[in-house]
Amino acid sequence: MRVDLGATLGAQSLQPLQSSDAEHTAQPTASSQAAATTTELYNTSGPNAGNPSLSDIHQGAYGDCYFLSSLGAVAQNDPNAVKNMIQDNGNGTYTVSFYQKDNGVQNLWGLTGDSYAPVKVTVSAQDIAKNGVSEPGAADGTVTDPANGKQVIWPAVMEAAYAKMNDSHFLWMDRGIQSGYQNIGGGGYPENAMQTLTGQDAQSINPGSSSAAKLLQQDFKAGKLITVSTPESDGNQQGAESGKNPYGLVGGHAYTVTNVYMHNGAEYVTLNNPWGFDQPNDIPVSQLSKVANDIAVGTVH
Repeated sequence: MRVDLGATLGAQSLQPLQSSDAEHTAQPTASSQAAATTTELYNTSGPNAGNPSLSDIHQGAYGDCYFLSSLGAVAQNDPNAVKNMIQDNGNGTYTVSFYQKDNGVQNLWGLTGDSYAPVKVTVSAQDIAKNGVSEPGAADGTVTDPANGKQVIWPAVMEAAYAKMNDSHFLWMDRGIQSGYQNIGGGGYPENAMQTLTGQDAQSINPGSSSAAKLLQQDFKAGKLITVSTPESDGNQQGAESGKNPYGLVGGHAYTVTNVYMHNGAEYVTLNNPWGFDQPNDIPVSQLSKVANDIAVGTVH
């Protein structure tokens, strides 16, 4: 299911992957080298020191909650999978490994099922900075390591690479990474984002289906990647930040499922808001179909 908001921006049409190149590259610059002294890839303190953590993700101005909630699901279920996606080139640039659906004839006609080709995208500090600024010197969406004051940038690296992978082209001209940020920032499908991150098929489940509750519990126990998306508004919402749907949910938004549990005989689901704040209340699974319009499920391996 497409999520058309995800932050505070109006919806724009998400474009399909435009580039035919197998690798997108960026050259190191002086600013890339300088950024290395004020940033770090992963937090060096706390229980998740040295590893990507769901709590590191703070969505900024772009409406790419569908991507960041999926990325958060990967970080929660298999932090090493995220680390394996990011290669630190040691010169202020990073190369990210994604997957792109193979659009060959066999896949188009469904003869052999879907397959995914690896795509490598290299980004610089300048690329990361172009996604906006949430505080002086910080790329939009980064968090600060309390141990040393450095910006933890692995989510921003992933977001920059996703934007670069989705940048626009006109004839032979690449319109640049800013067009990519605009393309990914207008909404999209969590299941598509999961496929880009993992190279594995993902599916969309209707929360109102008779099997949704059972599948949700089974898939969570199996370590699947799961996101829940909400319809744009309940009729009372006045903007994504000021109004709330039931349980403190934001309309037109995608959340990472972080827990499915039983309490007093009822099953509940815990969701994480990729904004990094305004976390919703736990929701009875029996009520999920009333407040959500999609459950996306994928797998890392």
